[in-house]
Amino acid sequence: MAITGETIDNPVTHDRILFRSGTPLVFDDFLLAGHISPPEHVHPRQHERFDVISGSMGMRINGRQQVLAAGESMGVPPGTPHALWNAGQGDAHVIVELKPALFEKVRPSSPKVLCLARPVPGHAGIVKGRSSS
Repeated sequence: MAITGETIDNPVTHDRILFRSGTPLVFDDFLLAGHISPPEHVHPRQHERFDVISGSMGMRINGRQQVLAAGESMGVPPGTPHALWNAGQGDAHVIVELKPALFEKVRPSSPKVLCLARPVPGHAGIVKGRSSS
């Protein structure tokens, strides 16, 4: 359960989350420079909205890649494969909203998602390969 004001530093996705509210689930996501967060995944029953406050955020939605700058927003419908990453030189600040606020296991969009890696120029930065399981 999200607790308003709680902060989580994720060593796997290299981002920092500050919860604003639990219904709908709203949080500030600070995407650290030089890292990808998170790998391509799907929320089967939730709509996700991203509002870029500062910096720039790269997104891949259904295979289409784009970069959002401060002041721009993007929504992702339920069941849509998507990935995001910091597309700038400094940290990016993004407000994320998930509706409805469910406890939902995030599912990789492909069983081949292997790991997070440093961004490669011209690529989304997601490394795909055979999973260890």
